Amino acid sequence: MRTRLKLIYDASRLFLLFILLTTVFYFGMSWIDRYQNHLHRYDEPGSGAVDVAAGRTGESVAYLPTFHADDPINRILYFLREGE
Repeated sequence: MRTRLKLIYDASRLFLLFILLTTVFYFGMSWIDRYQNHLHRYDEPGSGAVDVAAGRTGESVAYLPTFHADDPINRILYFLREGE
């Protein structure tokens, strides 16, 4: 009988420790979430607009992926080249 009571006591201590650590983890994650919501994720661009197809120097990128959808070999090569 004594071992059964000790087992129940140890299990309840473990359960309470689990509940306590889970609660601390939850409130820690909530604190991090509230902290990050106040940060500005993106800065405004200087000119107000950004050219997506421009390189670092502002020149347009000449490469446009072209392949014929009917040709399966070109499609596979495009798939392997782009890595998707």
